[in-house]
Amino acid sequence: INAEYGDAAFTEYNVNYQAKDTAQTISISDMRNRLYKVMTFVPETNTKYVSITIKSGDMKEMDFVMLYDGTDMSTAKMIAQLSGTLKEKTYTASTTAGLTLAIMTSKADKSTGLSFEVKQVGASGAFTETTCAKGYARCKDNRYCVSTQLFCDGEGGECMDYSDEDTAYCEAVKESGALQMGSYSVALISTCLVIFGALMQTS
Repeated sequence: INAEYGDAAFTEYNVNYQAKDTAQTISISDMRNRLYKVMTFVPETNTKYVSITIKSGDMKEMDFVMLYDGTDMSTAKMIAQLSGTLKEKTYTASTTAGLTLAIMTSKADKSTGLSFEVKQVGASGAFTETTCAKGYARCKDNRYCVSTQLFCDGEGGECMDYSDEDTAYCEAVKESGALQMGSYSVALISTCLVIFGALMQTS
């Protein structure tokens, strides 16, 4: 991790930073298994917006990088859920609240890591729907990404808006031809991250 933010960014569960006008680079490598990491970025100037550019990275199957439009993961919408080979792309907050980047790794294999830049900018971003990793599809409300295997499974409740059991919507997801990589629900992952973060902050 770049010296600008310090080693604490990888030794603490939940860390908070200020994004500045000058882009700062954060590189995380040799990720350990069962890593749960939340990094919150707020603008140094309260009238500006946080922008994160994913530069590169390689996340193994079932390892994810998740970006949220805000600093409260329990209410913020997920902008993107990324896995596999990470390509350069910029994500900018829609409000001055900031952005949250969460990392979750599984118990198998090890991801190479990722590199990203953080800065504050003058213009807000906008997104119409959540970007999901291969084998996953967004809930209608853009809160989470859910494995395509969990759509129309008769269980319900994977999506907060229950769109995973909305017949027309979930059938469209099933017919989209997305590869199915497993039954992990990012909704469950996000909930666990929120609960664990709250416990860490109160302990």
